[in-house]
Amino acid sequence: MDDFKYILKFIDEKNKEGKMKEVTYGCSHFLGLNGEKKYRNFNFICMAGIMVGSVLSNGDIFVCPNVPRRKELIQGNIKTDSFVNVWETKYKEFRNPDRTSNKTCKRCKYWRYCGGDSFHTWNFDENKPNICLKPIFKDI
Repeated sequence: MDDFKYILKFIDEKNKEGKMKEVTYGCSHFLGLNGEKKYRNFNFICMAGIMVGSVLSNGDIFVCPNVPRRKELIQGNIKTDSFVNVWETKYKEFRNPDRTSNKTCKRCKYWRYCGGDSFHTWNFDENKPNICLKPIFKDI
């Protein structure tokens, strides 16, 4: 958590200096309602398989390249499959609104905003996020 607090403090400082137009936080992790408004100009949602797809060096059609390489997440291969067809007919798991549903996240008051957080830090074996930034929401 200290690393996240550090980067958010860094963003605050750079924005106060005013030397750059705007410094924002990237796409990973929901930052709480206040943090979303303060640190980026969009609301977080992991777009893996929704608006982001990729082709790996071996031709595998995958989701966001930041997601761990897991065989069950491969949607096809560009050498044998049409990317357009795969995009339009596969990726169902990623487009399911309950794709990261689990007991802990579903009980959280931020579930409808966070959706279980990012696939690139998702623990697929335990069906839960490896990290949740909720503890720092009060600090931002």
